[in-house]
Amino acid sequence: MKIGIRTLKSLKNGQVLIDSDSKEAIQILSSQVHVKCGIQLEINIHNRRNPREILYNIPDALTTENAEPII
Repeated sequence: MKIGIRTLKSLKNGQVLIDSDSKEAIQILSSQVHVKCGIQLEINIHNRRNPREILYNIPDALTTENAEPII
């Protein structure tokens, strides 16, 4: 899966913010996360200027370093 992820940030409340170059990349990433993680993660796509994705209900064991192979 080749998509342009510009930024991968962990937020204070345990969420992960993923910033991308295009809405198509966010849609591809969203569908892949939904297929692999199912109902464990909740995905919200913001409809603002920059396409971004926030993942909720992230387990504590998941860090930004070990999230890359999953995504």
